[in-house]
Amino acid sequence: MEDSNIEIGDVENYSSNKDAGFSHQVLVMKAMTKVIDNGSKEMKAGWFSTKLDRNGNQVRTYEEDTRLVFISCVETCLMVMECDLDIEHRKEIDSLISKKDNLKETLIKQEDNEWKNLMPVIKQKLISNGKGNVNGFLDKDKRFYQIYLEECVTIYRDIFKVLTRQTKELDYYKSEGWEA
Repeated sequence: MEDSNIEIGDVENYSSNKDAGFSHQVLVMKAMTKVIDNGSKEMKAGWFSTKLDRNGNQVRTYEEDTRLVFISCVETCLMVMECDLDIEHRKEIDSLISKKDNLKETLIKQEDNEWKNLMPVIKQKLISNGKGNVNGFLDKDKRFYQIYLEECVTIYRDIFKVLTRQTKELDYYKSEGWEA
């Protein structure tokens, strides 16, 4: 190693990448990483878990709905990449969002029809228990909302695929060159 041509430069002014400034590609990478992390989990509904503390008191904690977290992450990624979308990919995403909206309208109509077809005695009992129907909206406790979320996960996976193809076309996957 005596004849080595390696020279150590000035390291006092070294700064890490986080000090390098604003980078759109880094924001996209972070958003996409979040989608991948949350999309890799089991997609399940949220629930309350009950545990006992040291004093024997029941403590209820909410376990988040991983489907909603995933959907939110894709929406955030879409928000970050809004300026990157070309016409072709924008049309694909708009088509998928339209598919989601149509599904929601269909399920709302089915839920409203189910409510209309209930016997008045059953309706009155449900209303007295605080489980009525709000016309034009999905009830989170009914199967129609659960069906909607399950289908939304699939649609948002397709949206993420479009975003991934867009980043590929923008050549965001370049490898960085290092100087020695």
